[in-house]
Amino acid sequence: MPYADSAVEVGMGHNASIDPSARLFYEAVSELGWKTDPKALAERVRQLQRGLPAEDEFALLLSWLGKCSLVHRLDQDQSPPGSKDVFRVPDLLALFRYKDREIPVLIEVKSKEREQRLSWTPDYYRALKRYAELLRLPLLIACKWSKFGFWTLTDVNVFAPPNENYPNYRMTFETAMRFSLMSELAGDFSYVFQRGVGLHLRLDKLEELPPENPTARCYEMRVSEAYFTDALGTHLDTLGPGIFWLFVGTGQEAETVEHPHYFDYRFLMTDCSYMQAAHRLLALVTLGLGATETVPWRQLLQRHSFSLGAQELAAEARDSIGRHIIQYVLYQRPAELPAFLGQ
Repeated sequence: MPYADSAVEVGMGHNASIDPSARLFYEAVSELGWKTDPKALAERVRQLQRGLPAEDEFALLLSWLGKCSLVHRLDQDQSPPGSKDVFRVPDLLALFRYKDREIPVLIEVKSKEREQRLSWTPDYYRALKRYAELLRLPLLIACKWSKFGFWTLTDVNVFAPPNENYPNYRMTFETAMRFSLMSELAGDFSYVFQRGVGLHLRLDKLEELPPENPTARCYEMRVSEAYFTDALGTHLDTLGPGIFWLFVGTGQEAETVEHPHYFDYRFLMTDCSYMQAAHRLLALVTLGLGATETVPWRQLLQRHSFSLGAQELAAEARDSIGRHIIQYVLYQRPAELPAFLGQ
């Protein structure tokens, strides 16, 4: 039940179904003497909950990728109130190491759940740009395209301007991918496994069990052998600590071959194995979490401890090419370098 509805119920005396956290929320607001409408306040809290995790995740991601010397959130409380009509403070300030230079930038962070484009009103777009121009800093847009699981980082100038058919500034997912600076500036990379790399399990049949339905066959099993293979079919005890996480985070084709007394169960890279971006593995590499689990980005950002950094991972991936494991390590350049990098 949303906080706003619960808070109203407290005031109305409907105590039976109230979430304790909602009661505490309402009492805290009352104790502070805030005059705000509970429903409006709850909506603001929900907006923060949607925005802050994305900012925390991207700040942590920049640290993990290894090319960012400094990143911190900007205080977005500004005065006088009317200044927001002219200037809008972006979410982050970051300092990147690029070639032989250090480049400070401002970053506005967004997250799109389903839509495949960003669309901003002229007032919003221009207020962000005015602030960047005031500080004489480049303005970048970081967007998490949740449908695809990708982050992009683009110069604000790649937005298409309004026209007679569309009143807003806009950037599509396709444009964001073409002009993304995730690799060029932040240090991201992509990789592709060689065909035949895989994990193999031998499952011995110990006892056939009564089936749950007439068409099923059930066995009590035991893993008697487990090993990896490289692209040449050579048995390996390990792929390496970093390559293991690259393998886990990449789609494989599973197949099962039955023998009289055992099963061969395999997870193999095939010709259809796809290219994967390293930044998509952040939660997996740092926490070992599944894709559906909630990641405590704020806690990770405060702890700031990585067992394996992205640059170490890239070096291990490059080394494994000669060991017949990784086929390609790829670094994307944007379709066009922004002016602040080309100078």
